[in-house]
Amino acid sequence: MPAMLLQPILENCFKHGMKAQASLHIRLEADLEQDILKVVVHDTGEGFETGEIVAAPSPHIGLNNVSSRLSLRYKRDDLFSIVSKKHAFTTVTLRIPQQEEPA
Repeated sequence: MPAMLLQPILENCFKHGMKAQASLHIRLEADLEQDILKVVVHDTGEGFETGEIVAAPSPHIGLNNVSSRLSLRYKRDDLFSIVSKKHAFTTVTLRIPQQEEPA
């Protein structure tokens, strides 16, 4: 698991998810599926329209950064996904190939 991938996602849960509510539930799941570590972060927060993360200027710099880092490191664009519904939830899924670390 590359360093500093989960921190920006969890920070966003608090920063953006608790804007209009007093409580927030965050669920973190991790499963090894053959050679892929699947990590899911789900929150019951404010949510957003998924198109907002690609709009410029985007308030979701941390999510864009995580997505870019995964793409650059593993040379794949299918390792990061988001499902979100405004005023309901956000789910971020990371798929991290389990390969030997470079020397």
